[in-house]
Amino acid sequence: MKKRYYKWQDLEKDMTKLAKQIDDTQIAFKNIFPVARGGLVPSVMLSHKLDIPIVLDKKYISKYTLIVDEVVATGKTLHHLKKFNVVCIHWKPKTASFEPKFYARKTSEWIVYPWELK
Repeated sequence: MKKRYYKWQDLEKDMTKLAKQIDDTQIAFKNIFPVARGGLVPSVMLSHKLDIPIVLDKKYISKYTLIVDEVVATGKTLHHLKKFNVVCIHWKPKTASFEPKFYARKTSEWIVYPWELK
């Protein structure tokens, strides 16, 4: 499968787009829960853009939490959290078992993120 190298500039644009989508809901989200490892960088970026703290303990997850990962490809990683507000950069609708609440792009490509080792 051909790999697509996702650039930092694209990430910045997509994080701005996601922050606007989230902000437009006018829901007072209280915190962000990152899914390690892929969700760590996007979570920090959204935390800054939305001025919402990051929590690392699952006991703080509520209906006012944003669950952040880089991609929903199959949905297995986030399956038990899909009832919450899942945020991702890329959603693969052909292979994912659910649609995230917020996403920046639909894709079927293999994405290599800039924070990943080449």
